[in-house]
Amino acid sequence: MTKVLIKLFFVFIFFTFLSFLAKAQKTLVYEDNSQIYKRAIELFDKGKYAVAQKHFIEYAEVTNDRETKINAEYYAAVCAMELFNPDATTLLNNIRINYPENPKANLATFQLGKYFYRNKDNKSAVRYLSLVDAAKLTPEESSEFWFIKGYCLFKSDKFDESKIAFGNIKEQTGKYYDASNYYFGYVTYRQNNYDEALLHFTRINRSKTFGPLSQVYVAQILFARKQFTEAVSFADTIKSKEIITDVSGIAGQSHFNLGEYAKAIPFLERFNSNSPLGKNKQDIYRLGYSYLKNSQFEKAIDQFTQITDDNDSTSQFANYHLANCYINTGNKDAARLAFDKAYHLKLNSKISETSLFNSAKLSYELSNQQDALKDFANFMNEYPHSEFMDEAKSDLGNLLLSTKNYKDAIKIIETIKNPNNENKIAFQRVCYYRAEELYLNNDYKSAEELFKKSMQYEFDKKLYALSNFWMGELNFKQNQFSNAYENYNKFQSYNEIKETRFYNMAFYNKGYCVLKEEKYALAIDEFGKFVETEYSKSNKEMTTDATMRIADCLFILHQYSKAIESYDVIIQNKWNGTDYALYQKSMILGVLNKPAEKIASLEKIKSDYPKSPYIDDALFEIANIKLQTENFDEAISGFQNIIENYPRCQYIRKAMLNKGLAYYNTNRDEKALTEFKQLITNYSTSDEAREALVVIKNIFVNKGESEAYLEFIKVLPNVVIAPSYQDSVTYESAFNIYKTGDCVKASHSFRNYISKFQGGFFILKANYYKAECDFKNKNYDSCLANYEFVSNYNRNDFSERSIRQCAVLYFMKKNYEKAFDYYSALERIASGSDNLAVAFLGEMKSSELLGKIDTAAISSFKYLNSTLTQKEGTMDAHLNIGRYYMLHNLTDSALIHFDIVAKETRNEEAAESKYNIAKIEFNKKNLKAAKKLIFELNDNFSSYEIWTSKGFILLSEIYVQQKDNFQAKATLQSVIDNVENEQIKSEAREKLKALIAAEEAAKPPVKAQEEKEVEIKN
Repeated sequence: MTKVLIKLFFVFIFFTFLSFLAKAQKTLVYEDNSQIYKRAIELFDKGKYAVAQKHFIEYAEVTNDRETKINAEYYAAVCAMELFNPDATTLLNNIRINYPENPKANLATFQLGKYFYRNKDNKSAVRYLSLVDAAKLTPEESSEFWFIKGYCLFKSDKFDESKIAFGNIKEQTGKYYDASNYYFGYVTYRQNNYDEALLHFTRINRSKTFGPLSQVYVAQILFARKQFTEAVSFADTIKSKEIITDVSGIAGQSHFNLGEYAKAIPFLERFNSNSPLGKNKQDIYRLGYSYLKNSQFEKAIDQFTQITDDNDSTSQFANYHLANCYINTGNKDAARLAFDKAYHLKLNSKISETSLFNSAKLSYELSNQQDALKDFANFMNEYPHSEFMDEAKSDLGNLLLSTKNYKDAIKIIETIKNPNNENKIAFQRVCYYRAEELYLNNDYKSAEELFKKSMQYEFDKKLYALSNFWMGELNFKQNQFSNAYENYNKFQSYNEIKETRFYNMAFYNKGYCVLKEEKYALAIDEFGKFVETEYSKSNKEMTTDATMRIADCLFILHQYSKAIESYDVIIQNKWNGTDYALYQKSMILGVLNKPAEKIASLEKIKSDYPKSPYIDDALFEIANIKLQTENFDEAISGFQNIIENYPRCQYIRKAMLNKGLAYYNTNRDEKALTEFKQLITNYSTSDEAREALVVIKNIFVNKGESEAYLEFIKVLPNVVIAPSYQDSVTYESAFNIYKTGDCVKASHSFRNYISKFQGGFFILKANYYKAECDFKNKNYDSCLANYEFVSNYNRNDFSERSIRQCAVLYFMKKNYEKAFDYYSALERIASGSDNLAVAFLGEMKSSELLGKIDTAAISSFKYLNSTLTQKEGTMDAHLNIGRYYMLHNLTDSALIHFDIVAKETRNEEAAESKYNIAKIEFNKKNLKAAKKLIFELNDNFSSYEIWTSKGFILLSEIYVQQKDNFQAKATLQSVIDNVENEQIKSEAREKLKALIAAEEAAKPPVKAQEEKEVEIKN
């Protein structure tokens, strides 16, 4: 019993001890956890967030006290936020979600707002801060809360809400006083509540952070209130280097608005050179205008040229003032371009009106007639009640009397409803000169219409008379020779033109009119009058031709001695055409039965002019004389020379026939038969072949060998001994109709013959005469087919004429390839100078229109080296050669030829030459010379838009080289606005686009202004 009790006692003692130990351990643990939490708070307060967070997490895991656990979790989340840990938002959101009723949930929401504020995610910050109950925050937390919320709302452009937030703390002195007053003041400034804004900015004008900025806004408020004097005075008190540029802008603008331009300049210069956001157009405009008002024109130009390209009112005013600057520096060309740009912007009507008038005036003063006419016309139409109208009318009247832009001048005068005498005088003049231009460019129909318009008035008798002269020229080209002669006579009846070259030329022209009508005696009289004039002495070419025509007419009238005298004048002086004169003289000597003298004349062609187009004529005539004088061996030798060396000449058939006859007359029948056989084989349908057949028959008949004759004939190709009765009657019927001049009926009859007798005896002649009829009836497609038939036949009497007609017709159809081929064929067979000249000119023009510059140049060289040149063809040739040299970069050689054309003519060829001369000078870097040439091109050839426009595009390149981009751009824009040719406009657009892009690329980059941030330290 006692042992049991003892055991029980020890058991009780043991368990009591264990219970005591447990209680003691629990107290110890609690005391240890409390130390962890306390240590964590101490670390947190010292900003040692990483270690503190570790203790808070450890405490939260072991504590059973709900309140301190929530606190520990909250502080751990705040530590994560301060450490910028990625799980900070999750931890803070856990506090809000898990313990919504706890005060720490409100603080966690606030901390989330701060977190997003610090990370510049203002929208997220506002979202959380809007959930915070500000009333439950401490005063210090409340100040921070309202500032952060206000700032984030401000940065989110929610200015009204931000103003409310800042309003809660702007009166509280302390950490956020300056910032809240600044932002509150800024918002009220934005709302144009300047009084309230001024109050808050003034509060903080000594703030180290916000003082300088507030001073800028104070100055801006004074400026906005138009208190410019006060703004200037206030600006003078500011010494902060940080804001000196901003204040300079305000001070400069204030002086500008007060009209104190000299005082404005240094402030505006400082602001424009240092503006943190880059100067804008208004800044540049103000400085430019200030320079202008102080007569610093070059500096003003530098400013205005930066802001002239946009389509706004600033650009319009800038262009207008820029123009005035250029006038003051003597640069009227640039001034005109600037006025033109100001006018076209049309945002301010008065500026546009004044600019257009000034543009017209400057164009007039600069002799830029094309632009002056256009501008004055636009001005009178757009501003009929302008104060400048009387002056504009006066200038336009003077301009119309001196203009060279006749095309536009006509249009303008025709719009005048009630023209006065001054207008009519101008109309007579411009119609005449425009008609003359059109004539020189081969637009004869339009020229005739305008000459007739000019002749409505006779104010200027000289021009009226000259119009008659040109009408005569047009009549002549239309084969209206009687009308032409009458108009030349009318022209010569006016005393006002007696001293002009045209008066003397009219005698020459009248000579040709009556010559064409076969009035030879009258032609001799007219050509004789021309030769007796003083003008003829200085015009050798026309004098030679007139003398030649006198001789020809005397020849026709059988006045042989006088004809020889006239031909001898040409021969003795060795004028152009001496070979022709020798040939004609030889023909007369033949008529006079002087064979020895005839041969001597022909031999002179042979020795002195071996390349003459009459060489084959001379050789044939010499051989023929030998035949006629029975000097048969020499005749045979002469005819053989023609057959071997001139196989394409017109005498080839006659040479073959006569050679055979020479053999026949010397009883060498076999050789004669051989020649005749060759002739008939090659030219079976020719008259010579028929003559040969008669001789062949005689040879065989005289020998009594009729069977042999028939056998000989059988082997000859395409030989018809005689035409059939129906063949002969059908052809003769058509030919008889042809001789009556009834070409319509004759053509039908020839067509009938050709269809019935395709291999007929007269097929060649039928095709030729049908072609002639169809050509006369203007059935060009039909006649071309017949001319080609004749042209492709073996050489015949009609070959030369037919080949020429084929060339002309294909040229008319604009088939220049075929035309060139036929002109080349004509060159090879031409028997006279007239057709040879036509061939050279045709080759030249066809290859030119085909764009074959090298071929055109070859033809041009041939033409110039011939003795057949005329002024029109000569100018074409020089232009082609100039193009050739230009293509191959032989610019010095090109310059020679372009210069000849530019000086000698006034047509489009001269315009092209003038442009090319300017381009050559530009390529040689002779910019001043190139510019002068371009202005001359515009002054003298304004009717030729393509070349003047190309000139202006070249002028823009000159301006770029001279670093005058304003004038370059204005020139290109003028081309775009005024030229009709789309290809030229497109080129101008591309150049303008490239120039603007180059300017943009050259501009220094604009630095973005760094925004001041308010750093909140906790």
